[in-house]
Amino acid sequence: MKLSKVLETLLLLVTFAAAAEGDLLWKYETGGGIQTCAAIGPDGTIYFGSGDGYFYALDPDGNEKWRFRTDWIIKSAPAIGSDGTIYFGSGDGYVYVLNPDGSRKWKYDTGGYVYSSPAIDTNGYVYVGAGTNFLMAFDPEGNLAWAYPTGEGKRVESSPAIAFDGTICFGSKDGYLHSVTSAGQLKWRFDTQGEVNSSPAIDADGCVYVGADDGILYAINPDGTLRWKFATGGKITSSPAIGEDGGIYVGSNDGFLYAVDKKDGTQLWNYQTPDAIDYSSPAIGADGVVYIASTWGELYAINPDGTKRWEEEVYRPVKSSPAIGPDGTVYFGHVEGSLYAVSSSSLGLAASSPWPKFRHDVLNTGSFMTGWTGVWESPDKKPVMTLNANNISDRLRVSYTLAENQQGVLRGVLRIYDALGRQIEQMTVHAEGVVELRNDLNPGIYFVQLESAGRRVMLKTVLVH
Repeated sequence: MKLSKVLETLLLLVTFAAAAEGDLLWKYETGGGIQTCAAIGPDGTIYFGSGDGYFYALDPDGNEKWRFRTDWIIKSAPAIGSDGTIYFGSGDGYVYVLNPDGSRKWKYDTGGYVYSSPAIDTNGYVYVGAGTNFLMAFDPEGNLAWAYPTGEGKRVESSPAIAFDGTICFGSKDGYLHSVTSAGQLKWRFDTQGEVNSSPAIDADGCVYVGADDGILYAINPDGTLRWKFATGGKITSSPAIGEDGGIYVGSNDGFLYAVDKKDGTQLWNYQTPDAIDYSSPAIGADGVVYIASTWGELYAINPDGTKRWEEEVYRPVKSSPAIGPDGTVYFGHVEGSLYAVSSSSLGLAASSPWPKFRHDVLNTGSFMTGWTGVWESPDKKPVMTLNANNISDRLRVSYTLAENQQGVLRGVLRIYDALGRQIEQMTVHAEGVVELRNDLNPGIYFVQLESAGRRVMLKTVLVH
């Protein structure tokens, strides 16, 4: 290794070690407000849009790699596909799809501005709401597969979420939470008492959590019936996240971050900020710390017991949702155009949470079923993390290799789900190895998920006797 490279590496290590929780690592200025949630690529590239109409790609040190121009403001959060393709919408009415180098792959004119964020399913289909009253579905080549209409003249700004079985859930300004099949057929819809601009979070059992402008957080069963509801003191445009501890976390325009028990909807605790929490949505770190921002101009780190850990003041209203990198860096932006990178104690997202942040994961796929190949590759196609399971067997055997995080730790969480999305097994794993799971499982389809260093892959397997 060249001396210059050694010195550069040492400098980075010293900088990381010296950074205390909440310290500003860097910031990047754009020409317009940032009201989205950054996506983080496998190589650490940070992707986000701005009110100046540009879509940006930055390296982990905050240096610009490239930018792509659209013709209006960008509020849509980008989603990254398994091949590195980048999807997002713009206020100019187009859904844009870019190659990893920033060149355009395709675009589609929806006929109305696109503030909704795309979701990507396991077949590469993309779902996104439009400023018209449609949820639109595109095949991997960019052809419109179908368009599902909501209430006439009622825009879809809520971002769709994909459940374990491929069901797509999203809200609309018509006041309903809609549930449709991957073919665009209505399964059910649930009537709230206000516009639904919040985006759903979906649990392993299929329960859907979403907020509405009536100030209520709803828990909806997989069949569309109400499980419970929790009232706040202001409209909810924040999108819920699900904690490892069984808490549902969401912000409200009344200025509170709420933690609610997912079993019965009772309050666990709340934390009051000085101003409204408007669209900013919680992200839950690997250590259970919850990150959220308010229009007062601060990012808050809240301990699992509801006490404040630290805050970072940026003196400008924040409506973006934080993203947590595997190295503990938290990214967020404010309405006057700066993207901030702040240090934290959380080395990635909560590993065993079914939905730890807005858009589910660091790639912002909006899908419970992120990752099906069993291999997480780096941009040069070298395997970073692998997962293998017997395809048809009388006993479930899993082999794995884990990703190394910034501190060189090889640790992960292995989870098993049945065909209904119910978690039936969870264990901590290290380095690499083979696990032979319990032999009392019934024949059928099972899903094996591995989470390590903020990355998640999943496989489907069939068990026979």
